[in-house]
Amino acid sequence: MLIFAYGTLSEQLIRDRVLEHSVDAHPAILHGYRKVCGWDYFTIVPGDGDVRGVVFEASPEDILRMDMWEEVPTYRLFTLPVEVGGEQVEAGCYVMPEPPENYEFVDDDRIAAIPLAEIIRDVENMVDMRRFRRSMGNVEVLIRQLPPHGREEDQGTEARRGADVQKEASGRDG
Repeated sequence: MLIFAYGTLSEQLIRDRVLEHSVDAHPAILHGYRKVCGWDYFTIVPGDGDVRGVVFEASPEDILRMDMWEEVPTYRLFTLPVEVGGEQVEAGCYVMPEPPENYEFVDDDRIAAIPLAEIIRDVENMVDMRRFRRSMGNVEVLIRQLPPHGREEDQGTEARRGADVQKEASGRDG
């Protein structure tokens, strides 16, 4: 799916980390919209202006990663017409379904309301969380491969441990 990014995902460093791989991006323009900021989040609203960004191809896995980054349902993926190299194309674009009540228009060259260093830290935290979840999935697979409790050999081992504990206790008392 072709994606139009106008905020943090328009920055290659952030996009590559969110997607966990690099993609080719090309300049694009969304006509008839303005970039706004409210609640420290950027979104776009219909207006007399243009929003500059980039377009890139995204796989279904990329969409899932971006959904997490864009905090769906805070943002939703809408299909909008964008201009790429003088041609109109349809591209998915993350937009707040309802813009904040009190927003302000922002310069088109701004990609976020917070410093880039904070954004990178947030991306790293998200990537670490995804890695943790993947590793937990691997642990669950390993746990399912373990023999179930209550097998005869497990019961025999437990019985022997219990007898050993009793012997130690009686030896200490006597």
